[in-house]
Amino acid sequence: MRKRALLTSFSLCILVALTWPATAWAQAGGSGNTPPPGQVNGSDDPWTPGPVGTDEGWKLEFEHYERFSRRPALFLRTRSMERFARTADERAFKLLMERYLDPEKPEDHVPYLIAGITADNFTKADHMALWQEFMLRANKPVDAWLWWNALMVQGQAFGGGVARGTATNKKLPVFLRAAALESLSWRNDGDTALQLIPLVLESPDPKAKKEKGLARAVLVESCSSALIAARGRIGEEAFARAANLVIDQLDDKKLPFRTTVTLARNLAETFGTDQLYVTSDSWRKLLEGRNDEARAGAGGDDDPEASGMTTRERVTVTNDAGFTVPRFMGIEGAGTRIAFVIDMSDSMTAPLTSEEKEDLRRPVTGPGAAEEKARRRADDGGPKGAPTEAELPWDKINTRFDAARETLKLSLRQLGDKMNFVVIVFGSKAHPIFPNQGMVPATKSNVAKVINELDNWVVGKPKSDRPNGTLKGYTNLHGGLLEAFRATGKKPLEVHEHVETRGFLEGCDTIFLLSDGEPSWDNFAQVDAKEPDIQIGDPESHTPGQDADNVEYQGPYGWGFYPYLVRDIQRMNLFRKAQIHCIGIGESNDRLLEQIVEVGRGKFRKIGG
Repeated sequence: MRKRALLTSFSLCILVALTWPATAWAQAGGSGNTPPPGQVNGSDDPWTPGPVGTDEGWKLEFEHYERFSRRPALFLRTRSMERFARTADERAFKLLMERYLDPEKPEDHVPYLIAGITADNFTKADHMALWQEFMLRANKPVDAWLWWNALMVQGQAFGGGVARGTATNKKLPVFLRAAALESLSWRNDGDTALQLIPLVLESPDPKAKKEKGLARAVLVESCSSALIAARGRIGEEAFARAANLVIDQLDDKKLPFRTTVTLARNLAETFGTDQLYVTSDSWRKLLEGRNDEARAGAGGDDDPEASGMTTRERVTVTNDAGFTVPRFMGIEGAGTRIAFVIDMSDSMTAPLTSEEKEDLRRPVTGPGAAEEKARRRADDGGPKGAPTEAELPWDKINTRFDAARETLKLSLRQLGDKMNFVVIVFGSKAHPIFPNQGMVPATKSNVAKVINELDNWVVGKPKSDRPNGTLKGYTNLHGGLLEAFRATGKKPLEVHEHVETRGFLEGCDTIFLLSDGEPSWDNFAQVDAKEPDIQIGDPESHTPGQDADNVEYQGPYGWGFYPYLVRDIQRMNLFRKAQIHCIGIGESNDRLLEQIVEVGRGKFRKIGG
């Protein structure tokens, strides 16, 4: 059984691997044949550098880094960068910085990886000048992920001063300024957040030029994220001022609807309520009530009536005609542009346990089922006669694949026709159910087209290591989410999905992710020479295989530990603000899915757990 890395959130809230696994699976490759599987055997520790206090020690580590920097496999290159950064040597930082500025392929993900690796390992006071240089040299919108990491490190060392100077500098690209606001949220720096929000949203000069369009929307959304860090200050004058400024933005009709959704979600988290209001008056009433409670020393009350709010004023973001509350496998979301990311790896052919099948039925078989059914059909503005879980063909749902397919079909039928959706499936590869198709309106014809395609899928014949049959191979969870963030109303984004304009205006605002196992693959697999610590084995079933000279390595997002995977999801969603809900079934890595939910501020459900 594999030993996993221990994941923690250190004081900067960056996920770090404290220990590296003794085993991790790769797929080995020979010339022209499908490669057999493999694992790291732990004979050497390829992650830990030797001492670099002497010229000879530095020379050995530098030569190791240089040698692996030219290897085809991104995993081996990532591992060598991690080892090199762990020296915490200023010379290593400078070389990694140069590599960030002039990366090899893949030109987008090598810098993303370097940004996180350097932030994990260069955190001492004497590294701060290096970070300043790094930020000066890499200052384009695409560098916002680097800036967020840099501001996290410097915030830990210096407090909020660097973030304050960055967020208020109008000469900088808006995403770099927003990165400063986001760092306050992740560091829980409420003091700086309450100082900064007025400086960003309330110009002292009425003639000063204001940001417009997407630039304004990004700053407003990031201010609402920063406000979450100050939720412990409800009742104070400084909080009321900042909160009112954020709430005021709901009256700005020039902001896109996605900003309304984001503000509602972030304000709900700030105030600790499940209600999502799209009117500023509703939030002001809630703020006034919570202020009174805080001054009286009472706890918050989730009942809106406690703040003088009527039922009619509790408007959700999906209450208009043609919109519904998006649902999947018992989880309700809040958005209008929905991405369903569905695991179709071979392990999804496994039969459901009786506990799992009963748990799947539970949302409509427990107390109040009749009331729930009636509410779904009438109260949320859904399609007339939309089906519920009770009407699923339970006699045909015998495997995880059956459950995924039938519940997905149900969720699609429940979408309002003014909503948009995309279905992403992932096995060894990840792609929309119809290749190159992005978000589409949830019309009857579009929904029927997807359902028809799902009904045409059949499980492949069993094999010796796939006794239940085959679907689409390994578990490329990272690729599935990457496709979700790249999906737009037109052709998919190619790179930099975290800052591309079309992603904000045409991309998803809600993601439902279903998976049944450990991530075992990604988009960056590459055949390379077998290292001594690699043993051959199937990355999905962990079945040992025969030795080989070459190995098809997973990339860093598909290995048996997850700091890179979770961190890259955080990058993708830092500004996009999609709400990410995760459903685990079977052998799903529930801690991993919970971490993804933390990044996406969504909900987690374990089927049968």
